[in-house]
Amino acid sequence: MKCRYVREQRTICGRDMKTAPFLEVDLFEISSREHRASRRAKQKMATKLAQKKYNEKISIRHFVQIVKTNFTRDAWVLTYTYNSEHLPAPGDEKRVDADWTNCIKRLRRRVQSPIKWVAVPEYSVIDPDTGEVTGRHHHHVILEGAVTYEDLMAAWCDRDGEKIGFVYVEKMDLKHSSAEALARYMVKRRRHARKWRQSRGLQKPKTPQPNDTRYSRRELDRAATLYVDDRDYWEKKYPGFTPTSIEPMMTGAGSWHIVAKLERVPAAQKRRRTNAKNQP
Repeated sequence: MKCRYVREQRTICGRDMKTAPFLEVDLFEISSREHRASRRAKQKMATKLAQKKYNEKISIRHFVQIVKTNFTRDAWVLTYTYNSEHLPAPGDEKRVDADWTNCIKRLRRRVQSPIKWVAVPEYSVIDPDTGEVTGRHHHHVILEGAVTYEDLMAAWCDRDGEKIGFVYVEKMDLKHSSAEALARYMVKRRRHARKWRQSRGLQKPKTPQPNDTRYSRRELDRAATLYVDDRDYWEKKYPGFTPTSIEPMMTGAGSWHIVAKLERVPAAQKRRRTNAKNQP
């Protein structure tokens, strides 16, 4: 019987474990050969293995992690739309992309300070078989910087300064479920074509060297079955964090792969829990 190990691969959505607001943990079995790989090779292959075994679009999960890593509750959530006079023709993705590029350039010139953003243009497309037009061009954006509501509105205009559409604005909700749902909504492909762009200098989620000995195969099985809804179990495993989603799935090889998503416990909440345990 081949000896197998359980790999724990952490993805830190922030600067480090002490300050990161979100943490994701992949738990899955690996072979003896993968366990014996050099430190450099092991770190290089760790994320690829987790992504390969996780039954989900890799790009979507990476986008969600980028959002969690880089944006705070000070960020703006925006939808830029077009009025009829300035609406690009269906299928004119180049023009739609140029409109956003010009908008962010105007915004930078206006505020004269760094701005970080991710943008997902959603296009109006023409079905090549039926000729049917679906969707209407617009942009989903998460943006953070020293900008005001007036700045965000004023930048969405043409070269003559005329408004080219409406801007819907709200503040970012940094709760795990809200941040994840927003990011997934922005990039999930339904009927309409989408792609995402980002500003330069955004932090990448950090993936430290994996640990192949922290979990046994038996404990992986228990975590995937008995402890899925056990908050105390996961909080003891990852102090300072509380689980928001534990997703066990069976791989094609008949072994478990768990994706644990956790968010940092606020300091006030930590104190309440500690005081509750100390009560007679």
